Formats: sequence, C-alpha cells, structure tokens
Amino acid sequence: ALAFITTNQLDYQLLYSHYWLSGLVARSLSRTLGLPWVHTAHTLGLVKNRQLAPGAKPEPIERIRAEGEIAIEADLLVASTDDEREDLAQLYGADRDRVAVVAPGIDLATFFPMPKGEARRKIGYPGQRLLLFVGRLERLKGVETILRALALAGDRRHQDVRLLVLGEDSSNAEQSEKDRLRGIAAELGIADGVDFLGSVAHHELPYFYAAAEACLMPSYSESFGLVGLEAQACGCAVIACNVAGLASVVRDGVTGYLVDGHGPAEWADRILRLLNDPENAEQMGRRGVLLAQRFPWELAADRVWAAMEPLIAPAAQDAVHPT
Repeated sequence: ALAFITTNQLDYQLLYSHYWLSGLVARSLSRTLGLPWVHTAHTLGLVKNRQLAPGAKPEPIERIRAEGEIAIEADLLVASTDDEREDLAQLYGADRDRVAVVAPGIDLATFFPMPKGEARRKIGYPGQRLLLFVGRLERLKGVETILRALALAGDRRHQDVRLLVLGEDSSNAEQSEKDRLRGIAAELGIADGVDFLGSVAHHELPYFYAAAEACLMPSYSESFGLVGLEAQACGCAVIACNVAGLASVVRDGVTGYLVDGHGPAEWADRILRLLNDPENAEQMGRRGVLLAQRFPWELAADRVWAAMEPLIAPAAQDAVHPT
C-alpha cells in the first residue's frame, strides 16, 4: 500500500479498514502516514467463541489479541448494532465515545418484491415451494439445524417443498462443510429435497429471495444479518436464531420468527407455521418490505460519513494551515 501511494503520488485524509486482518494493516499505515483511522469489525472473535457451534474451532488467540489492539487504538469504531458496541466496550475495552452505531444498508433498487411464480420460473423451480439458506458454509451458520428440522417436519402436505442452500465453504475451512451437510441430509433421508447450489451472482439473489416461502438463518452469532434484510426487502419472511445481530432486523411474529436456540423441534414448528399458513407468510413478507425500506444504502453511507467527518476536518485544516 505504501509503495502504491508513493508511486502514484497520492494524498489520503483517512483510513477505513474492515475485519481484523485489514485492521492490522491500517494500524501500521496510520502510524506511518499519520492519518486518522476508522475500523469496522463485522465479526468479533470473542463473540464467536462465546456462542460456538458444536464441533467448531474457537477463534485463535492471535485474532483476539489483534482485535483488542484495534479496539483500543482506532480513532473511531463503526458498529452495526448497540449490542456490538457493548461487546466492543465490555470484551475489548473500547471507549464507547469512540464507537458509532451505524446499521448497514442494502440496495433497494436491486432487492425488491416480485411475484413468486415469476421468480420461481426465473431460477428454474416452477410449481415448487422453496425454503432458502444464503451464506458461507461453516458451522457458525447452523445449516445442520435446518436439515434436522426438515427431517422432523416431514409432512405429506408439503412434498413439494425444497430447501435451496446458496453458498460455498468458508475459505479457511480445513474440511468441506458442504460435504458434511450433504452427508447429514443423506443420513436423515432428505437428500432428495435439498439442493446445494453453490455461490450465486449478487444480482440473481433477489429472485431466490422472492421465490422462497422463508429465508432461514440459524446462525450461532451474527454482527448484523444483512441476508435477512435483503430477504425481507424482496417480500420473504425470515426465520432466524434469536441472537443480537439477527434480532435487530427481524421482528418476531411480524416479519418472521425468532427462535431461541437450535433445537430442531422449535425450528420445525416455525417452518410448519409458515408452510401451513401461506396467507400469514405473505403478510409477513409485505411487512418485511416496509421494514427493509428503512435501511437504504444512501442512509447508511450518510451516517458513516457523518461519523467520520470530524476526523477528516482537522486533518484538512492542518494541511492548509500547518502548525
């Protein structure tokens, strides 16, 4: 980065890093260049370790130590929720006055409702009811919970229901989570009703959301839950685990359901509630659209800019009137 700046004779006023690895780079650049530094964690190692999925490896001590240094040294931290701000303060010792809470936004020109029949034809599933998971395939995301819930929810009235799993293995996975999940689906006898579709282009996601009866989010922890917001913008009800990040974007009984824990029986119950009452599912979807409209990209950008601007103004003044 320093070589690039020097070669191109660039002059920056601020550094903004995302995730802890980039944060370490930004910390070094901030010291070298004397620039103010803003950081967004997106996920926190200690929070993940506090709510580990069965069989998941804890985040390494190197990450925890680095996140602590970032939380203390960054000029400004941008958190997605009030809960994340409290985690930064209580777990990492961050000064609450240096943490701005800004909910992420979505592109409402891309994510919007459309007729289910049209969306299902577009993605190649005409005449079928669909349940949807979208995200990285790792134990943190809890997809195994969905599979076991579907096995419990087996009902002749719902033979046309399929689960679509969108996403690939996490890049740092030591073994394939997709293969593990496929094995579980086979053991449960539901493999014929589950399709692992891999990664999907961003501009195609709205069709999947709009086609689904529900988007399922059984994560053990989430800093926000952008997938849930995108799904609701497309008129899709969301069933999510009742953890801080997801509870900030899903209204229980209004735009979907929040489930305490990962018991397959509880998840099967909520899935069947939606499948057995399609009118209620549609109403939840309509209310979800209204909720999602409160989170446009433009508003998120304006709020981030407002939080950063006080850091930029002094630097700009110093450049004009050096002391």
